[in-house]
Amino acid sequence: AEVLEPAGVTTMRLGRTRPELRAPGEVVYHHSGSAARLSVFPGQGIVPEAYGGFYLEAFSSAGAWTGSAADVLRFLVTVDGRTPPADLLSPSTVAAMSARPDLPTWQGTSTWYGFGWNVQATPDDALWWHTGILAGTTNLMVRAPDDVSWVVLTNTTPSPGPNRLIVDLFEDMDAALGTVAEWPAHDLFETVP
Repeated sequence: AEVLEPAGVTTMRLGRTRPELRAPGEVVYHHSGSAARLSVFPGQGIVPEAYGGFYLEAFSSAGAWTGSAADVLRFLVTVDGRTPPADLLSPSTVAAMSARPDLPTWQGTSTWYGFGWNVQATPDDALWWHTGILAGTTNLMVRAPDDVSWVVLTNTTPSPGPNRLIVDLFEDMDAALGTVAEWPAHDLFETVP
């Protein structure tokens, strides 16, 4: 009511471990690595890792969210320090969220981890990104310094690991965005539920 509704988000909800409890329209998750594990539910034996190899509900708001790419992007553009649309956060909160922490780990580095975002300073702005990786999903949110933000959600975790996929997604999206000569003048959120 305080964050998602004002952002126009309608599909985000906390996910569930068991496949029969998926939300309407939610994808089926695939994990190509160690695809089977002993279930966290007693007596269930070996299960697909994405469906009982861990207890998703325990992640709660720290990583159990499901939603459409459009709704994740709707959330992102309401906390990114840019307008339009108007931000849900104050300018000082956005600045604190993306600031370099005063910790030895991040001093003298080109990138750092702020409050929830990986950040890389650019001459005029900053690149922010955040990944989300669990068995059966590899995701990437990016706030690029050229006033473009984007989200890619997948329903897979590749083997041997998702880090290469994250790099490939970033590079491919960056290359694709570089081919756009002119952006539409209308609000694309109006065309996507």
